[in-house]
Amino acid sequence: MKVLKNLFYIFLIILSINKIVYASGPSYSLGGYLLRLIIYMLIVLFVVGLAIFGTRFLARSSQKFISSKYMKIIDMLNVGTNAKLLMVEIEDYIYIIVITNNSADLIERTKKDEFFKSRNFDKELTKSTLSHINMDKIKEMLKRDTKFNSEEDRK
Repeated sequence: MKVLKNLFYIFLIILSINKIVYASGPSYSLGGYLLRLIIYMLIVLFVVGLAIFGTRFLARSSQKFISSKYMKIIDMLNVGTNAKLLMVEIEDYIYIIVITNNSADLIERTKKDEFFKSRNFDKELTKSTLSHINMDKIKEMLKRDTKFNSEEDRK
């Protein structure tokens, strides 16, 4: 009860003081607002640019930590969402490896000199993968004309 009585007296004292105070601050013009806006936009652009160049620098410098003395990845190809095809150079050999989520399989191992020397795709294809199939038969199938056998095939 005494607390409420004291708060009431304090409230009466505050109301009895008749000093009028107006809050005023510095006045800004339209030009001042535009200048502040431009400065804030430049600061944001600077921070975004710093973030972009910083991540590029980190990506380049991280390659030094990832690289190896004895192995070098020549090329990598994403085949689908879960598979990659890698060409890795180790000493005098080039290994072609397929990596999936669950396994890594060696497809072929060739000498470095032979790999870069042979540029004829047809020869390499027949030598390594299709040597057991009659290539004349495949060529004949590819060259023959597609002729319609019946009326239903034309539709």
